[in-house]
Amino acid sequence: MDLRRRLIPDMIMLQSFDSAARHLNFTRAAEELHLTQSSISRHVQDLEAQLGVALFNRVRRQVVLTPAGLQFQREAARLLQDSRTMMMRALHTGDSPEVLRIATLPTFAGRWLVPRLPRFCADHPGLQIDVITYDAPFPLEREHCDLAFHFGDPVWPQGECRYLCSEQVVAVCAPQLLPDPAEPVETVLARLPLLQNAGRPLQWQDWLTQAGFERDFSLRGPRFDSFATTIAAAQAGLGVALLPDYLIETELATGELLMLDAPALVSSAAYYIAMPDQSPRGQLAQAFANWACAQVRKR
Repeated sequence: MDLRRRLIPDMIMLQSFDSAARHLNFTRAAEELHLTQSSISRHVQDLEAQLGVALFNRVRRQVVLTPAGLQFQREAARLLQDSRTMMMRALHTGDSPEVLRIATLPTFAGRWLVPRLPRFCADHPGLQIDVITYDAPFPLEREHCDLAFHFGDPVWPQGECRYLCSEQVVAVCAPQLLPDPAEPVETVLARLPLLQNAGRPLQWQDWLTQAGFERDFSLRGPRFDSFATTIAAAQAGLGVALLPDYLIETELATGELLMLDAPALVSSAAYYIAMPDQSPRGQLAQAFANWACAQVRKR
């Protein structure tokens, strides 16, 4: 077989193999893909012939993946997912003249970015915004992203960072936990649980040190894995939370959360807007970055 032919995967064969590998059963794979069992078997045999390796071992009436099959299934599943994402993106954008794809941290997206997006869209009719969330920095060009909101140091793989703003962390709690606003802060902290953010395990210790409190309450209290769940816990009255003020603007404005009369902690890290070194929508991304910086100045 021509080497170039062997290096081009057939998507139907990959789908058949992936389904058979997940189920370890050709009949179930046939039911999932609405094919016959013989079609699945033929696709797998053709793929094995193309690769020159066995992907399954046939043991009595069962099939099991070979080591090569196990490795190939991981890569085939990734390729199929990338193909579905590519098709969904193309179908989703349709005839839209411009699409801006933005990556952001989940809580920042829901609490700060998305509520402000209608203002930008109103000034750019016809523009389509795609927002994705991420847990760790990634090459933006790989996911076809035009920019990303990033918290930490001004470092992004294959991208440049532009300063957006610092982060100011404040101590807050539900109003029912603070019936007497004049109660000394140290007394409040001594009697209430401190809500811990697992992503920032030393935040309470840093805040208490900066505030000048001699007693160390820093590790006492229930633990949560994100700002979103920490905010929900504070709203539910589970204790006192340390939260960036820009994430709880609405709750502070409505009185759903009250700020303790204590100093704010300015984080050593900051927010940045990361953009790839080269982008086909560079001017539009720059316009969005300018707009985001203007929103920060308004705060």
